[in-house]
Amino acid sequence: MEDEEEIILTEAAEELARQQSAAEPTGDDGSDVGPLGLNNGQLHEIRLGDDIFDDDEAMVVRTDVPESEENRTSFWQILKTHVIYIQCYFVTIACILGTGILGLPVTLAQAGFYPFVVSFLIGFVMQVLLIYFFTDLLQRAHAYQIEKHKAVSVEEVQLPLREINDNDSEDGSIDTANGETGGRTYRHAMPTIEDIQRPNLHMLGTLFLGPGWRQLFDIILLLQFVFILISYALAGSEAYAQVLNVEYLYIIPVFVWILSISIVFAQHVIQPLISILTLAKGGILVATVVVTFGVGAAVANEIKNNFQYMGQPFLMGTVALGGIMNVMPLMYSRIDFVKTQIRAFMLAVLAGLTTCMILNVLWCWSVLGIVPQTSTCDVVQVVEVGFESVNNTSIVTYKPVSNSPVDCSQELSLERSEKRGEIATIPLTEIINTDYPKYTWVAVLIQTFIMLSVSVSFLTMGSALMHSFLGWLDAQMLWERLGRQNLLPLELKCCTPKVWRPAMCLLLFGIVFAVAMLDPKGFVVLLDKISSLLLNLEGGVFVYFMVRKSRSQMYSNLKIPLPVIRLVYPAHFVLLFYFTFAVVYDVVLTLIVILT
Repeated sequence: MEDEEEIILTEAAEELARQQSAAEPTGDDGSDVGPLGLNNGQLHEIRLGDDIFDDDEAMVVRTDVPESEENRTSFWQILKTHVIYIQCYFVTIACILGTGILGLPVTLAQAGFYPFVVSFLIGFVMQVLLIYFFTDLLQRAHAYQIEKHKAVSVEEVQLPLREINDNDSEDGSIDTANGETGGRTYRHAMPTIEDIQRPNLHMLGTLFLGPGWRQLFDIILLLQFVFILISYALAGSEAYAQVLNVEYLYIIPVFVWILSISIVFAQHVIQPLISILTLAKGGILVATVVVTFGVGAAVANEIKNNFQYMGQPFLMGTVALGGIMNVMPLMYSRIDFVKTQIRAFMLAVLAGLTTCMILNVLWCWSVLGIVPQTSTCDVVQVVEVGFESVNNTSIVTYKPVSNSPVDCSQELSLERSEKRGEIATIPLTEIINTDYPKYTWVAVLIQTFIMLSVSVSFLTMGSALMHSFLGWLDAQMLWERLGRQNLLPLELKCCTPKVWRPAMCLLLFGIVFAVAMLDPKGFVVLLDKISSLLLNLEGGVFVYFMVRKSRSQMYSNLKIPLPVIRLVYPAHFVLLFYFTFAVVYDVVLTLIVILT
């Protein structure tokens, strides 16, 4: 059972009972004052520890520091707050900048650079709107929890004290009232501000989605997280296996369980570690892009643009910049419910998104400067030689050779890689190693980037999965209620949340490990397609319904520090149209591939 702060009413309760029985007290203005500071039964002021809740108090629950204390705020406290924003920036990059950036250029084989930039910038604007609206949802869920906390606190004070069994008095923390209570034993446990639950994805679905939809939302979240982690487990194991020159099936247990145990038991060091590793992999990617640009300037490869094929990089673009809303609740849990911190949090996330957008565009541009978009090498052989006496010229007939065994470096192209399901780094490194051997170290940089990227992405998405899953688990188990009402049987007393929560998380990561060990090679492509489909479905359709429900009459009294501007609010219809189109487009393309 979780440790909870208990307020034991002893002599104060007896004194209050004697005062009430002796005379009806009055307030300063002559009005009747009820028990526990109630004016005519209405709450005027309730003291919970060091915090005071007034009936005229705004929605913000004393999270702002008083002026006298603010003047004494140390340098290290300010530095700690700014470190949180920096970590939010790097966690955002770690979530978005995965191995998907390496496969993005192969979708530009027909479209070229400019159609990709147009499509990608539209997707970037949609992601900015999504972050803006999702920050509003996080605040409203947080505000609802604060209001719920206030209501519970008032109820705890106004309602009669809860009676418990005499057998529970063995801990010595229970006092017995005077004879007027008949010798019954009471214990009163009141929540504190620290008990306010921070928003998680399950909570958002419970609050802002209707019956049926919230369960579907939980299922989609679970499937999406599991599918993504399985893909990372397979990709990461293959990357490390290539470096160590061993079978990647032997790497899967080490890769999955070391990272999973770190996520479950060392969460306090995960985010700083993610920030450091993200900085390292970002530096590696920038160095790779710079070198690629330098080689591309020497190659001077012609880039062909065709807006008719702008749809090809469309879906990959939504995935390359998507998924940030899955980790936003995890990062939001580290800030306070005040306007300055929420604004800084949102700006840090937007800065991370912008950084990823710029890096994606520069990377695709640099690859297009070296790797041909389509296969341009025609290997031919002479099949007939004739002579024309009229013009005194010879006639030579050529026949293209398909599947020629002749080695042709020009055959390396984005089009070939797309058909083979390769990432763009394969033709890039082959061209550099063949024509520019002095830059062979770029292949080492790319391999290092892949290993770091997959490891950091697994840590980031695994932490987001645990945060969301624990939100669901806590809502189902109701630990606090079980603890207060002593509903746990004696044989389960030892199975506290401190035991159950990590055990269930390890079981969930065990599912990821088991599926990865089954070696679903033919299933990897399907996993990627399902992940992109679920990601767009979550980011557009469900967020739209959440935004609509959060403005309903039920939540109309919620006050938040940084609400959505009224002029921007209609943009949630644009989000619905964009992501719904992405879902339909993805389904249609998948059906065409399957049927043909």
